[in-house]
Amino acid sequence: MSELMIRWADYQDWFQLGLVSSESYRETYSGIIPDTYLNSFSIENRQTHYKRVLLEDAKTIAILLVNNKAAGYIEFGMNKDTDLDNTYGEVYNIYTLKRYWGNGYGKQLITWGIDRLHEAGYSNVSLWVLKENTSAKSFYEHLGFINDGLERTITREKELIQLRYSKRLDENN
Repeated sequence: MSELMIRWADYQDWFQLGLVSSESYRETYSGIIPDTYLNSFSIENRQTHYKRVLLEDAKTIAILLVNNKAAGYIEFGMNKDTDLDNTYGEVYNIYTLKRYWGNGYGKQLITWGIDRLHEAGYSNVSLWVLKENTSAKSFYEHLGFINDGLERTITREKELIQLRYSKRLDENN
């Protein structure tokens, strides 16, 4: 049986976060985002990013460890959407390596993050997901997130549509 642990990331995690970020991003978006963009999402670039972010403590990041190896991460905090009030927290990113998909680790990771948002006083949470990422949309819907109808366009060498999902937090999360 695998040993699972979720904890706040600290500065020493920059190396593992960079590896997981680069690999999981490329795995998740293969066939959706052009390969040339995915290939630029290098381990070194992601490690540099997390060195800076963890040093500045600019975001709230938690790391998922399976048998003491980084398997995923979640970034979350105050909502950045100007149309939502301050009762909304936001999941900025959540990724797990493909080899850990289907084991319930993603559900445990997002539940952990949502619990921290609830403890911080948020009563709602939102996140953005690519319209073409059907497995992620299904995952969030299974967890009670609802597409609230808002869309935005991002560019990753081509235009992509993101959909906003949100969920009310209650005592049963």
